[in-house]
Amino acid sequence: ILLNNKPYKNTPYSRRYFFDRQERGLLKTLPSEPFRSKKTVMLTVQRNYHVQLTEDRHYYSVPYRYAGKKVKVLYDSRVVEIYLDRERIALHMRKSHQKAYTTQPEHMPPHHQRMQQIKGWNREDLLAQASRIGAATLKAATLMLQNSIYIEQNYKACFGMLMLYKKYTPQRLEAACS
Repeated sequence: ILLNNKPYKNTPYSRRYFFDRQERGLLKTLPSEPFRSKKTVMLTVQRNYHVQLTEDRHYYSVPYRYAGKKVKVLYDSRVVEIYLDRERIALHMRKSHQKAYTTQPEHMPPHHQRMQQIKGWNREDLLAQASRIGAATLKAATLMLQNSIYIEQNYKACFGMLMLYKKYTPQRLEAACS
């Protein structure tokens, strides 16, 4: 404080004087969140409209129209941001588990979205159907859905298993699953 208030040689002006006159008005408030350094990688969007962070082998979706494009991925421990030509095209919360996919439905092409809606294939619906048949069927469906790095790949197989109750009985399906 003493140094800032001390006048320069042969002048009546101090560092504090120049700060108050020239700099104080230009200052902005500090950000509410602390600075986090981000890592940057250049990746190509895969045909399945995802990019892979090789550090944790996790896949993050990008709008499908960008498949094949080179994108810049900025990430830290909390967030994954994907840019094309300085425009952010995707934002995800970073996931800690490896070998998995994080897909936002709006990134999917219309025919993929429509198929999901028509078939009603999602984890919650399939597990609800399995629980109506029995505890062993629920356990088998849960294991089936966890057995892939891309859960949607197992929807059809799980649905097929659940539909066996129509050909056989729910009791026989439950017994087979146990």
